[in-house]
Amino acid sequence: MTAQILLADLNNNISLAHLPALFRSFAVDSAVLAKEGHILLHTSAAKHYIPISKSKPFDTYSHLANTLSNAEQQTSAQFFLTNDEILIRNLLKIRERLRQIAGDATERQQAVLTLLEKSFLPDANDYGRARLLEHAKSAGFIIPDYATATSWETAEALVMDLPKPFYLKVSFEAGGIGVARIENDDDYSKASHFMRTTCVQPDAECPIVFQQPVSGQELTLNFSAWNGTLLAYDVLMPLTRHQDTGPSCVLQSLYRPHWEPYLKSLVQNIGYSGFGGLDVFEQDPATVPTAIEVNLRPPHGLQVSRHIKSTLVSRFSHCLLNGETPEIDQCHYDHEKTVAIFPDEVFRDPKSIYLEECPVCIPWDDPSLCAKLFELATMKNKMTRS
Repeated sequence: MTAQILLADLNNNISLAHLPALFRSFAVDSAVLAKEGHILLHTSAAKHYIPISKSKPFDTYSHLANTLSNAEQQTSAQFFLTNDEILIRNLLKIRERLRQIAGDATERQQAVLTLLEKSFLPDANDYGRARLLEHAKSAGFIIPDYATATSWETAEALVMDLPKPFYLKVSFEAGGIGVARIENDDDYSKASHFMRTTCVQPDAECPIVFQQPVSGQELTLNFSAWNGTLLAYDVLMPLTRHQDTGPSCVLQSLYRPHWEPYLKSLVQNIGYSGFGGLDVFEQDPATVPTAIEVNLRPPHGLQVSRHIKSTLVSRFSHCLLNGETPEIDQCHYDHEKTVAIFPDEVFRDPKSIYLEECPVCIPWDDPSLCAKLFELATMKNKMTRS
């Protein structure tokens, strides 16, 4: 029995490039779709490689749809994964267009539609930040106070009455681009101008979110699911970061078994299949955390799975191979460990004590990716010295 997953990245994301080797260790083949020169194409663990010319940007939905159709035809992938939120948004738009012509769709169009239906939630609006917060609340998580605006014009009046500081967030954009902390009017002016001209524009289904800050220890709750069943989850505490809103460089796994009912409820309510993560703040280890974001895409910390004895990838791979969920005795395990991510922690601090004292997440079983990551770390070191 074989299964194949299609991984796509147009943002040159290092964490996604670790996944082909992880899936291969559980008998799932990967096909990788990325722009020429991007890190994902440097993996030696994939079965198919589909480069996209840098000289041909995706300027129409038709171009993107044709690219996905060609990739599906070459690979016959059963599932699609990306952590590129703009790509997710555009693929949801393509799915809507294919749904409209489903009765007259060609065989190739039907194959693409089948792949997208299996890989994404039925309702595209469930990917909006505000909607996901409400799903988390319904599942039993605490959520912070927030307000919404369906356009930048309506936001102007709303923002005048909001207490500062607050976080300004738009959907389908990652932290650092679609998220900004607003301390004063000048911060809002700069952030809103950038988001108006750069980010996906808000609408009634995916409005702008104005979210109040919360206190406590910041944690990440990563999970995998299949057809609304929670397979496994990890709780990770970031010990170092590139920037305030940047990815974690050192992660410590924690044990929070009492969060399982809330996460099970969230996954069941939205009928999710795939990987995801919640950004939460914990006021007390014995209580329910406050969820500030729900992200329905492979999380950054997924790459440390093997080091913390995580079952996120193994159980998802079982479902992909067998088409059904395994018998699950428990979804969360007590394997507390601190792991440094390579080359992220080297980028942050080449002399970091964590690189000496902790296991370092290096993909030794993926030689060409490993060589590329060492090349990037060496280049970064040279630039820092100069």
